[in-house]
Amino acid sequence: MRTRVSRAVPARRRSVAVLAALVLLAVAAQCVALEREKDRQAAYDECLLEYLKGTRLDVASHLITTACRELHLDTSPSVTDRGAYNICILEHVPGTESAVAVLELREACRRRHLD
Repeated sequence: MRTRVSRAVPARRRSVAVLAALVLLAVAAQCVALEREKDRQAAYDECLLEYLKGTRLDVASHLITTACRELHLDTSPSVTDRGAYNICILEHVPGTESAVAVLELREACRRRHLD
């Protein structure tokens, strides 16, 4: 009878140790995910601060905000394929003072990177 009890106790200890290790791994993974989210949010904020400065047109502001969001916050596959397009928007739209020119730049970036 003793041998069964003595074998059962170490097995329980191992189970508890494995469970504790799994909980620690889950907590560590959550911490890493939170840090990555903070890093993405900081990169998005920096993008807005850099590229929205001096923008006067709502259409330009919308394109810049969308480009920053897609580059830094939205990680879905359909959006990550638009990276070159978004970079094109950020390189050419800021500072443009004509709504028509902004729309032409958007189309040029679309043709160059999405077609």
